[in-house]
Amino acid sequence: MFKFNTISSKIKILGALLVVLMLSVIVTTIYLNQQNAKDALLINIAGKQRMLTQKISKNIFYIHYSSNKDFYELNAAVDEFISGLNTLKHGEQDRGIASAPTPKIAEQLKQVSLLWNDFHEDIQNFKLHLNANDADKEV
Repeated sequence: MFKFNTISSKIKILGALLVVLMLSVIVTTIYLNQQNAKDALLINIAGKQRMLTQKISKNIFYIHYSSNKDFYELNAAVDEFISGLNTLKHGEQDRGIASAPTPKIAEQLKQVSLLWNDFHEDIQNFKLHLNANDADKEV
């Protein structure tokens, strides 16, 4: 039988417990850092969505009030917004992003999609109207 009352045995047991505790702290820290990285990526995508709606609005205003009728920057921002919205709604395996984790978030993203569809339709109508006006001016 092994004696636990010697000082060296007690020190060895305490040392082993300390090592196990340190390893569990390290593993927990690594796990939490990975979770934070995924959360940060989602926050960046959501923040970029806000910025893109502002950029789209600014481009529409600029195109409307200037002689430059180039839609390249507007189209790029629209495409990027659509991509980001799809990533938030459905996830993206390549980047380790899961789809909406709760029904409440999924419902909110559905509302955002409805608002986006209306806004996107207005963008398309603006482009068609502007192109029609330009064609009328040339005639």
